[in-house]
Amino acid sequence: MTVQELIAILEGMNPSAEVRIALQPNYPLLANLEGVTDTQTLKDAMAEDEDFDEDFDEDDNLDAAEVYLCAGRSQDYGSRNYWNHLITE
Repeated sequence: MTVQELIAILEGMNPSAEVRIALQPNYPLLANLEGVTDTQTLKDAMAEDEDFDEDFDEDDNLDAAEVYLCAGRSQDYGSRNYWNHLITE
């Protein structure tokens, strides 16, 4: 999913609704959205901060245009029904 597609989906939703993240369809967990970052922000931080934690896997590609929705600690269990009713367009 692209940022543009996500924005289009969110435009039809309640703007004051809390954003949560549902993880793992077979063992559903719920987490609060802690924040958002992207590869450009991470590259900028690496260039500016000599103490930057460069704890990346070999597969991490900071040259790719990617946005990360960062989940907090799991709060509780969710429902498998979330995946049965995804809005993808």
